[in-house]
Amino acid sequence: MIAYCGLDCSRCETYRATRDDDEKTRAEIAAKWSVRYQCELTVDDINCTGCKEEGVKFSFCGQCPVRACCRDRDLDHCALCPDYICEKLQRFIDQAPTVGRALEKLRQKNKNR
Repeated sequence: MIAYCGLDCSRCETYRATRDDDEKTRAEIAAKWSVRYQCELTVDDINCTGCKEEGVKFSFCGQCPVRACCRDRDLDHCALCPDYICEKLQRFIDQAPTVGRALEKLRQKNKNR
């Protein structure tokens, strides 16, 4: 599943731990991300069914402005947006450069159709 931001959910640690109902991996992710992002995460925070699916979302994913924008515009992902790259998306790319690379690949793929 490709998220609205272009990330591949199947490569996300939180998504996979949720899908596999893997408590050990959730605990490892919570510990690692608590240090990396300087916040306190618990095992219960490490759950996500993907931003396009019904169900639980990881904290940021549920509140993601990119997700909200794509849903409002009925877009599969940002690479299809006529306003690509907007300020909202650029802020996200600045924090997660892999998003920008993923979206560029999607744009190229869509141009070749």
